[in-house]
Amino acid sequence: MAKNPTKDASKEAPKPISPDKFLANLKKKFFLPPGPAGYLTTQLHYLDWIIGKPGVPLSKMTIITGVEASGKTTLALHLVAQAQKQGGLGIYIDAEHKLDLDYAKSVGVNTDDLLLHRPDLKASMRVIFKTIGVALGSVDVFELTPEKPLVVIIDSMNNLLTDKQLEADFESVKFGPQAREMSEHLPTLLRMIAGKPVALVFVSQWREKLGLFYTGKNKVACGNAPKFYNALTIELRRTETVKISGKKAGIDVKATIIKSSISKPFSECSLDIVWGHGFNQDKALFDLAADFGIIEKPKAGMYSATWKGKELKWGIRQLGWADKNPGFIKHLRSKINLEWKKRGKR
Repeated sequence: MAKNPTKDASKEAPKPISPDKFLANLKKKFFLPPGPAGYLTTQLHYLDWIIGKPGVPLSKMTIITGVEASGKTTLALHLVAQAQKQGGLGIYIDAEHKLDLDYAKSVGVNTDDLLLHRPDLKASMRVIFKTIGVALGSVDVFELTPEKPLVVIIDSMNNLLTDKQLEADFESVKFGPQAREMSEHLPTLLRMIAGKPVALVFVSQWREKLGLFYTGKNKVACGNAPKFYNALTIELRRTETVKISGKKAGIDVKATIIKSSISKPFSECSLDIVWGHGFNQDKALFDLAADFGIIEKPKAGMYSATWKGKELKWGIRQLGWADKNPGFIKHLRSKINLEWKKRGKR
């Protein structure tokens, strides 16, 4: 008996797919998960608060910029220390050959586990980026996760030179090759870290545009490509000298979020750097708690709070007070986290 071709064709015809299932398959096949892979805290509660997220984004690029001696390298070292504390790794590209390992230890970096690379003075931007690419290619070997991230610091962007600049003499040096080469290599680096628990951080000192009177004079080095591709720009500026017990002991720094694609920009906060110790993490915690109304705002140079029926008072820049009162600090951090969640920023 002859088979009915119409009946067989109807059996073999695929069933129609629902629009929701089609869209889900399309996203799974062609699109990366939205947003960063996670966040790496800066160890400074107030700075995390103005960033709008619990730290700098992973799988994205961050720029730390500002004037000279404003704490850019110190903030980068805090990120490395936090990554190591969480069980992750830190790669530091010291293009300027200026990193003081003793100072890095005082900030909290484990220099024995730090992957420090000091490129040859004749190494070009292309060679340095290839070195970073090799390191990023081996990320899967270390089984890194958002809880155990990798942070890559390039210090600094201003010292990245091209092959033509290294080979040229004084008379034949031209402007612009850094910008062109950065725009060629940066997209490749960002594709390599997409969706991975890697924080790519560039340190850059401000440069001035000449001949401008009514617009901003400051700019980031290496052209417009870094500003275009980065997700977060943190600007640091010195405001005053910090004195402890009548002696100069550090500087006060104003941190501003110049650009942010993960939260709203242009938030500011004040941070302290204590020479030989790095950023004052306790003061950043207390200042945020005071802004949230958890403790009283400082009066006459003193914080005050009530805890377990006791009145507590301590100096604004009193080092070591938090270590002597761990119970109160734990209570304070839990209160800050609750308030953070209420305000919808964490």
